[in-house]
Amino acid sequence: MNKKDNNIEENRFMELWHNKRTHAAMVLGLWLIFLLFVMIISFIGGKATKTPESNIPVTEEKEETPTFKNYEVMQKELINSNFSYVYTINIGDYKVVYRGEKTNNLDTGYKETAEETIKYQVDETGLYKVVMDELNAYDRLYENLNESLLDLEYIFETVKDKPVLTEELGDTRNYTYKFTLEEIEYEIIVSTNLENITKISVKYEDKLYDLNYTEIKNEVN
Repeated sequence: MNKKDNNIEENRFMELWHNKRTHAAMVLGLWLIFLLFVMIISFIGGKATKTPESNIPVTEEKEETPTFKNYEVMQKELINSNFSYVYTINIGDYKVVYRGEKTNNLDTGYKETAEETIKYQVDETGLYKVVMDELNAYDRLYENLNESLLDLEYIFETVKDKPVLTEELGDTRNYTYKFTLEEIEYEIIVSTNLENITKISVKYEDKLYDLNYTEIKNEVN
């Protein structure tokens, strides 16, 4: 293209620029080109600085599986431990509650019924009702009850060879035994936390024995 052609093009551009109709179109076109240029620059810059999601380290939270102490060990420890207890026993419409502490060979607590509350003591010499710090022989402490179902060794020996259903709920585990003994159907549920047996429930006929254990100390003096 020669100088003459250049002059023609320049004159043509100036004519269009000063023409009211084409001037507006030319200005709009220039603005569109400018905006397009800005968008391209922004896109390229953003892509260069953005960290790919695949490179972001993902920290997986691992759930810790609860570890339960051996069940047989829990049984032996409870038998030989000191502990506090609440025994709630329902026999039909009759209800009795025993709240006490077992310390070595001494068992002290309170027996509560709808009629009375008495303080008692059980030791190697017998059963006693405590009145003003005096011990009086008392053979009605476990009246109307199956006393064997308060004996841990008897309970664990009874269920030892019975089929068991084990259920785990967080930090709690339940061992459920259903069996027939002397033509009576029993359901015994032994509940534990990670370290200790905390409850034994015995149900048969219209009777329910709820035996709860707390403050379990595995070292006996």
